[in-house]
Amino acid sequence: GTSGFISLKASTRTTFLTQRFAGGFVYDETQVKDLPNPYSNPDHVHPNGTLKVDGGRLLEVNVYLVGMMGTGKTAVATSLARRMQVYGMFDMDDVIERVINMTIPELFEKEGEEAFRDVEEQILGEIFAYTKVVVSTGGGVVERKVNWQKMMTGMVVWLDAEPELIVERLKKQEGGLENRPLVASSEDPVETIGELLEKRRYMYQQADCRIKILPEMSVEDVTERVIKALHFHIDINPPAWKQGATQAGAG
Repeated sequence: GTSGFISLKASTRTTFLTQRFAGGFVYDETQVKDLPNPYSNPDHVHPNGTLKVDGGRLLEVNVYLVGMMGTGKTAVATSLARRMQVYGMFDMDDVIERVINMTIPELFEKEGEEAFRDVEEQILGEIFAYTKVVVSTGGGVVERKVNWQKMMTGMVVWLDAEPELIVERLKKQEGGLENRPLVASSEDPVETIGELLEKRRYMYQQADCRIKILPEMSVEDVTERVIKALHFHIDINPPAWKQGATQAGAG
């Protein structure tokens, strides 16, 4: 069985990824106070809208990508971790399979969805202990309140796509629809995905940022939109130290 405490081995963690531009994020609190949103300065943005400087604002906050299967969470999380330089990346489904030593479809078949959700909750609880990571979550991770309580200590980004696009993408992936237990036996996968999305929509809507995924978008396009959304979210929701300083100044 899969019950009981599950230890997340260090070997399951994806290695750190690096790239020249870090999306305007640095992580030493002494360096970031009062740094502006780099997108607000035309000198910091390429004509195509991408950043050309680091502004530095995110500190050590984790970033959790949520959304339906097939929305590109793993690819975007990998790209985002590269852009953010000192951040690591976890793909929760990959970690789960390594820890339980079976595939997720095998777990669904042997022990059912609730057993999978139990494992998923435990794995998120272990990942939650890390800092400076981008996490690609499973589509149904939002269904348990305890998972939300952990993710909301970081920044949550919803990758949102239409059911038709999701099914088109899933068919192109290794294993196709058969590798997705919640739709594998469906006669109408678009309808099934649509029903799942409607069930979870109000949960996804609790995310800090929403990125609408369109067919023409590349992984890099989505990553750039995530970075921009995070910067503007920080503008609206400054970190606790900045709120305290503002309140102290008004006193």
